[in-house]
Amino acid sequence: MKKDKSIELPANQRLFIENSQETSELTIVDADGRVNLSVTITPEGPVLHLTGGSLMLHTDGDLGINAKQIDLHGREGVSLSTDGDLNVHAQGEVAIAAKKQSITAELGNVDIKANDDVQLDGERIKMNC
Repeated sequence: MKKDKSIELPANQRLFIENSQETSELTIVDADGRVNLSVTITPEGPVLHLTGGSLMLHTDGDLGINAKQIDLHGREGVSLSTDGDLNVHAQGEVAIAAKKQSITAELGNVDIKANDDVQLDGERIKMNC
């Protein structure tokens, strides 16, 4: 890849800038030549690639993500936590599938409300056990 411009950064990193007729690319590589960050500007919009051991996004304000579709995948797990309330809302159907599921209310009730029927199907239904 031809580099139009190169700038030395701290910790032996380098910033490369390349322009072509179709795209512009900004790339940061570490001392070993591994790409840590690349931003490619294409006619369809920017493409951001981040690589490395860990990545943390931090803001003191709000963080919003708006897209046609969002896919999250954790190879070893996904965790959501908040110091406040968690609200999940969908205009369509919500489907949850897992090998095993647990619902725990640490303080208070578990309330289930349906506009129509509530169906409970299981091999054995145990109550007050």
